[in-house]
Formats: sequence, structure tokens, C-alpha cells
Amino acid sequence: MKMRFVLGLISLAVLSGCGSEKHTVTPINNNQQVNAGSGSDAGNSNNEQPEIILPQGRIALTHDNTVLLYNLDNGNLVDTLNTTHSNVTLKTSPQGRYILAIARQQDLVQFVDTGVYLEGEDSAEVVHQDSPNLLNFELHDSRATHYVPNAQNALLFFDGNKDEAADAGFALLSDKSIGDEALIAQHHFNTYMHGTGEVRSDWVIATLRDAQSDSTLPSQLGLFEIHGDHFHQEHTFEPACPDLHGSVQTTTHTAFACSDGIVKISQEGDAFTASHIANSQALPEQHRIGKLLAGEDDNHILGIARSNFYHVDLASNAISAFNWQPEGITSYLTYGISAISQSLLILDEQGYINVFDSENDWQTTGRFKAVESVVADTNAMLINNQAYDITYLVYGQQVITLDLAKQTATPLLNLEQPISSAAWSGITQQ
Repeated sequence: MKMRFVLGLISLAVLSGCGSEKHTVTPINNNQQVNAGSGSDAGNSNNEQPEIILPQGRIALTHDNTVLLYNLDNGNLVDTLNTTHSNVTLKTSPQGRYILAIARQQDLVQFVDTGVYLEGEDSAEVVHQDSPNLLNFELHDSRATHYVPNAQNALLFFDGNKDEAADAGFALLSDKSIGDEALIAQHHFNTYMHGTGEVRSDWVIATLRDAQSDSTLPSQLGLFEIHGDHFHQEHTFEPACPDLHGSVQTTTHTAFACSDGIVKISQEGDAFTASHIANSQALPEQHRIGKLLAGEDDNHILGIARSNFYHVDLASNAISAFNWQPEGITSYLTYGISAISQSLLILDEQGYINVFDSENDWQTTGRFKAVESVVADTNAMLINNQAYDITYLVYGQQVITLDLAKQTATPLLNLEQPISSAAWSGITQQ
């Protein structure tokens, strides 16, 4: 993997006052508080750390090669940055300070320091909300695709490129490593693949592809252990996972979606064991799960196959239909898992958010209106605030605040141009 430090090639422009974009703002009403540190009362006579009220953070929105950053506490535009390429995909770093701008087709990953972070330790912790900037640190590798974060670090999987004889690989990074302009560790395979991986402590469970296969999809899984700045493959799991696409993990399990079912890998200490959950009659013929979602429950995850949801019980090794639709609803526009409450959110065809409890076998807990007028072929995304139980619905040119505790939707921003990608940044609730 090539890392490049570029000076003088990135233009930085402040949008406010230049008239290049029009926007209207409805400031968010914040009635919640999240405390960082020890959680003691402000002014505590025992010299414990005072309460720190975390900011809402910032949201980054893209159109063409422009990234606009807005303050979520008041809805004001903070700054604009220009990425090297258009149509980048934005992702949040594991602890929230940085945003990755992934230009997949151009084999480039850039990093935005959004300026929001917590500095210091114990009683000296200070919240920073500084000016954003585009870092000179860049990653140059082939077809960055799957980005899999957790609380401490994230795995970025590079698919490689058959036509250019570029091998697949993955990189492990964190907020600290990004700040240090480095990777924690990386690995390259001997072939290309549309793959992925899940990080578990000092290990990564990642996909494997036979270099002689006609498919770009992997068909097996390997266990990789970190050794300094690289990984060693320690084990190849059985059973196989043909046409693997989609993964998720819970506290003790990691699941991968295969054309014939699910491969479940369970961890106890340093021991990993794999087993297979076969597709059930709940899936129509020729359907396979290609996306997996998980919440708080260690044993109950969800799979998605051709716009249908399925309940995957990792304890009983069973797959069954998950009929989420209220009466009269046949389709959805987007879905996701909220960061704090770990609720399943599904935006349906009538513009309502349907809420499901991941701790209670995905039982429905509410449904509320989010989009007043649904327009065909409009881009919809759910972006989580990782400090508060709030999710932002990006719909076309709009950003709508979803208060999940109150189950209300409030317009926040309305841009002149459609939003192609979005990501939250701030201080995550740990």
C-alpha cells in the first residue's frame, strides 16, 4: 500500500459569504446531555473530574468534489473543503474525529480532520471544536470498498483490480494512527477479490479467494493475527462460504453471508470455531442473504436478501422471515442500525421511520413520519450521531434530524444541490 504526503495540491475554501451554495437551516433543539470522563458532578468537592457536555458534532455532506461541514448544535456552516476527485464516499473514523473520503475508482483515500475531539486525561479533559482541514496523509491502493469500524479501530478492505493485476488487501487504522499519518498494520493477498473482514482484538477474520476462480467473490475465511505492522494467517476455516458477501459481528460471534447460508464463527478466548447455518425454506429459490445487521443481542441478527429481511438465530442456527412491514407497506427506501440505542431503523415507501428493538428480538417500538413528500429515485441515507441517540436522514437535498428517544423528525438543512454522501464527526459516546 502506498502512502503519500501531498503539499500544496489541495485547495481549502470557506463557503460562507462566497455565494456558491444556498442553504436554509432549522437549528436542532438539543435537550439531551452526554457526560465524558468520570461522570462526577461539576464542582465536586472530591476533586473528581467535572461533567463534560459533549457537542452534537458536525456533519459532512458532499456534492461533486466539495465537502461541506455543518455544526449540528446550531446548523451553521463551519467550512468547505475540496477533495481531489468527485463522488467520494464519506466514512467516520472509529472515534469520530476524522472523516475518510474514499474515491474508489481512483484508488485514493483522503482524510479530513474535522477539528472536534477530546484532549487530555482525568480532570484536564477539554473539548476542542477547531477549524477542519484536509490532511496531506493519503492512501493509494486498489479499489477501497468495504469499511468496517468498531469502537477502537477500523478495517478498510481493498478489492484489488483484475484488469490491472492489483491484489486485494486490508488495512487497520485508528484515530491515533490517522493523526500519526500511518496505518496500524496491513496485509495483501495474492489475488483480487470483492472481500471484507472483521476485527476481533488482535485478530482479523478476513475473506479468501481461490486465484483460479471465475468469480470475484471469495469462498472461504481465514484467521489473521497482527504481528507488528503486518498480519500472519494462522488458520483457514471450514466449512467453505461460497460467493461470500456481507458480514457482521456480535460479542462472541462473527457471521458471514454465503450463497448457501451463513458461516458462523464463535470465539472463546483465543479459540475460534466455525459452523454452517443452511438457508431455510423461508428464502425463495435463487435468493441468498448478501447483507447482515446486528444490534445489542448477541444471538439474533438480521439478513437481507433481495429487499427482504430475515431473522438469523445464531443460538438455534435457524433462518426465518422477518416481516417488518406495517399494513399497506411493501417496500423500503433505506435502513440502518442506530449507534446509541442500537435500534433497527427502516424508512418505508410512505416516508415513515419504522423502529425495532434489537434487544427484544427486533420487536417494533414505533413508527413516525420523516419525509412529507416521497419522490421516486431520490437518494436516501441514515447517518448516526455517535454522541447522542439521534440519527440524520439525508434525503435528496435535505438533512432531517431523527430524535429516536422522542421519535420525532425535524428539518435541519436544505441544500441547493443533491447530497451524494454524508458522515458524522464528533466525540463518540464510549
